[in-house]
Amino acid sequence: RQGGARDRIAGTDIATQLPEEFLMMTDRFSMAHSLEVRTPFLDNEMTDLVLSIPAQLRTHPRNLKGLLRRAIGPLLPPKLRRAPKKGFVIPLTRWIRGPLRPICEELLAPDRLQGQGLISPKFRDLYLRPHLEGTADHTNRIWAMLMFQLWHNTFLEGSGNGPAARELQYVR
Repeated sequence: RQGGARDRIAGTDIATQLPEEFLMMTDRFSMAHSLEVRTPFLDNEMTDLVLSIPAQLRTHPRNLKGLLRRAIGPLLPPKLRRAPKKGFVIPLTRWIRGPLRPICEELLAPDRLQGQGLISPKFRDLYLRPHLEGTADHTNRIWAMLMFQLWHNTFLEGSGNGPAARELQYVR
């Protein structure tokens, strides 16, 4: 049935997430590497055609790309037809161990954490050090803590011009 929940969700995604997240990131990533990127599936006629197909034929909750795979499958080698969906993967693990390492070490230093009284000073030994040494992967935990510390530094300490903030601007 046209106009159902899946159509409304698709409309919301097309109006919000597509331009504000996916297309913006595609543009930034491609420009950063001097690539010209095209989005052929966003052609107006193509999107009108796809949206004219009833949602229950267009998508299935466990197979969102089923119709697309059936439509173009014969044109692709079997290996590509079976490949899982991949999105943009940000190399946070590598960044934390590389260019963001000084910021992490500064903002997650035991003395700083002790002074804040919000996070255990043991964070560095439990998570950051093993991650930096490559003996464990605590990317998500470290990234969340780093983002919190940058937020805290900027908005609560009011020192958004400190060494960490300057270094982060350089990394961008």
